[in-house]
Amino acid sequence: MTPAIGLALHPNLDYLERVAPLLEREVDVLEVAPETTWYLDPRGELRANGYHARFLALAARHTLPFIAHGVGLSPGSAGGPARRQRWLDRLAADQQRFSYRWYTDHLGASVLADHELALPIGLPMTATSAAIVRASLADMQRVVPCVGLENTAFYFTIGDPQSEPDFVRRCVGGDHHLLLDLHNLHTMAENLGLDPGAYLARLDLDRVLEIHLSGGSTTDPAWFPGPPRRLDSHDDHVPEPVWQLFERVLPRCPGLRAVIVERMDDSLGPGDELVLQAELRRARRLVQRLHRPGTPPTRPTPTAAIAPEDRAAALTHERRLAAILRADDPLAALAASDDPTLHTIDQPGLRLAALLIARLRFERLQHGDPAAHEHFERDPAGFADRFRRYHHSVAPSAAFPQDEAALYRGFSA
Repeated sequence: MTPAIGLALHPNLDYLERVAPLLEREVDVLEVAPETTWYLDPRGELRANGYHARFLALAARHTLPFIAHGVGLSPGSAGGPARRQRWLDRLAADQQRFSYRWYTDHLGASVLADHELALPIGLPMTATSAAIVRASLADMQRVVPCVGLENTAFYFTIGDPQSEPDFVRRCVGGDHHLLLDLHNLHTMAENLGLDPGAYLARLDLDRVLEIHLSGGSTTDPAWFPGPPRRLDSHDDHVPEPVWQLFERVLPRCPGLRAVIVERMDDSLGPGDELVLQAELRRARRLVQRLHRPGTPPTRPTPTAAIAPEDRAAALTHERRLAAILRADDPLAALAASDDPTLHTIDQPGLRLAALLIARLRFERLQHGDPAAHEHFERDPAGFADRFRRYHHSVAPSAAFPQDEAALYRGFSA
């Protein structure tokens, strides 16, 4: 079966209008981040928002199936069972409507000890971490039978980044799958000095169910001084090194079922839909020419109970790392840490991750609180100073804009 070519849907009316012609002619499958179709009601329940029905209507109009790619389940988190169950309960309700063919999320932890960081953070590459991830995949699989993990663009790793493919193998197991994001790999190669070819040679490409193609940008020296770093920002065309990696892996992924071209909604300006169309067509041509279908071998997924003391140690690690990432000076906080496993962290990468976590929280607040948005528009410097104080004094426990706004109102009061 020839792999499907698809696009991600975003909760943005301008974006949906620009890509509408592509859904008629260029696309076989639609990818959705389920969390973008939810909101948190006053009782703390996850409810369907307006895009939930809009996405369903789009798929029905164009007779297109869905796949799910989550951004917030946080498979590597050691704690938060109540949060995860709430997430999975909402996903189960969605599965009745969307009939997701499979569900993937990012390898890593976007929640550290109840701190909602939004940015996936790399895990210690240990047996305990792998067991936590496999347990999360088992939870996911009870909702959507076919599940997998995406290799993530980490800005720092806890341990040698060259050993990540071996850790990915231990996390994915035999009856779970891998979403291979080639721009994520390109980003880590640029920032951390990885050899992409060596990385792919050690990865279990038989497990690849889906491939992501996207672009990115580099840091702006106005807010990140020093040598530029690659950002997995999905705000530009797919660069040639990513296309080259795509050509290299296509013949080696026998179980590949879909290729998704990603572009962030707010980066798609007038005329950019033509660039996106060309990328979809190029991906289709390469798949037709280079993909070699086959049946990947099946292997039993290793299971192991997680000892209470190991889970407690993982939570302690999460608390330490969350505190470092939220500190006024993350590098000073890192230097003062008594956790030797953290001292191998790439320092510019840590600083970049801390800035991106603050930026994501800032955007969440701006979307959730009209008064905060008006304050920023009227007095950018004054609001930025106030937000910094808020970020460093109020733990980020909000996953959605509305509850971020509630936290900020409490801080302001």
